[in-house]
Amino acid sequence: MAKKQHSHTSVENKLEAVKKVLENHQPVAAVAKELGLHRDTVNRWVNQFKANGKEGLLNSRSITN
Repeated sequence: MAKKQHSHTSVENKLEAVKKVLENHQPVAAVAKELGLHRDTVNRWVNQFKANGKEGLLNSRSITN
């Protein structure tokens, strides 16, 4: 059985989705549907942004120490 390939969304695209929710007051479900994502994914991005700003949207794999 093959593993499901996960795609990674750029920080800019995540930020655009978050702004649609927070600034344009679009429903999370509508933004998620528009982007072909699950609403939990967009909700996670919104919560990460609220907690840590743009840095909260960085992919943990791209952070180096």
